[in-house]
Amino acid sequence: MSSNDMAPPPRPAGSLAAVAGDRGRAALLREWAPALLHLLAFGAVYLLAVWTPLGQRTENALFAGADAAGGESAWVWDLSGPYGAPAALPPLGPAALPTLLVGLALLAGVAAAQRRWWQGAGVLVSVLATFGAAEVLAKRVLPRPELAHASLDLLAPSFPSGHVVVPAALTVGVALVAPARARGPVVAAGTVWVAFAAAAVLATYQHRPSDALGATLLACAVFLVTARLLPRSARSGEPSRSQPLAAVTLVLSAVAALVGGARTDSVAESLVFAATGLACAALVWFAAERGTAPRGPLPARGR
Repeated sequence: MSSNDMAPPPRPAGSLAAVAGDRGRAALLREWAPALLHLLAFGAVYLLAVWTPLGQRTENALFAGADAAGGESAWVWDLSGPYGAPAALPPLGPAALPTLLVGLALLAGVAAAQRRWWQGAGVLVSVLATFGAAEVLAKRVLPRPELAHASLDLLAPSFPSGHVVVPAALTVGVALVAPARARGPVVAAGTVWVAFAAAAVLATYQHRPSDALGATLLACAVFLVTARLLPRSARSGEPSRSQPLAAVTLVLSAVAALVGGARTDSVAESLVFAATGLACAALVWFAAERGTAPRGPLPARGR
C-alpha cells in the first residue's frame, strides 16, 4: 500500500471557507466580549440594586445616619471640606465639571504633542460620551422606583454616579494617548484616584455603591468600544503588564479607598465603601490593560 493511499482526501473549498468563517466570528467575538460583558454587568447592577426590594433595602441601610451626622462623619469631610465646598478635592462636589474639562485638555495636548490624531479623537469622544451618557441616564432614563418604603430623599435617581464617571473615564482614556513607557505609572495613578473618589462619594452619603460601580462599568464599556473601533495602525504599543506594578497599584488603591470611604461613626459602612472603591479601581486597571492590548491577526478569508 502506497503512502498516497493513507493520505486523507482533500477538503472541499467550501469547508475551508466555513472553517475560516468560524474562526473569524470567534475572533470577532473575543474582540467585542469585554465591552459587552461590562455593559451586561452595568445592566445587572442597575436591575439588582434599584429594581429589587432587597437591593434597595440593602443600600438604604447604609444611610442610617444620614439625618444625623450625614457627610460630616466622613474623613474626607476634613480633608476636602463640605461636599459642596468650592475647594473640594477633584472630582468631588462642584469640582467635577472643571476636573473633566482640565482632564480633556491635558489628554488632547498629550495626543497632539505625539501626533496621535486617531487616539486623541477617540479619547475625546469616549470621555464626552461617557459623561453625557451618565448625566442623561441618571437624570432622565433610569428611575428609582419606590419598592422598599424609603423616605423621599432616598428615591432621587442617582445611577450612575457622574462624579465617579469623571476619574474613571479620564483614567482609561489616558491609556490611549500616554506614551508606552509612561502608560503603566500614569494609569496606576489614575486608578488610585478612582478608588479614592468612588469611596469618598459613598462616605459623604452622596451616592450608593451601585452608583459608583455602574459609573465605572459604563466608563470601561465605552472605552473598550472606542479602543475596538480605532484602526489597528493607531495602536501605540503594548501597555505595561508588570505584575509588580499591578500589585502595587491595587495595594495603593486599597489604601486610598480606605481613606476616602472611612467614617467616624461606622466601621462596617467604612469597609463597604472602601471595598466598593477598590472594586472600581480594579475594573479601571484591567479595562485599561485590555483596551490597549495588541489585537490578534486579521482572520484569513477562505478562497
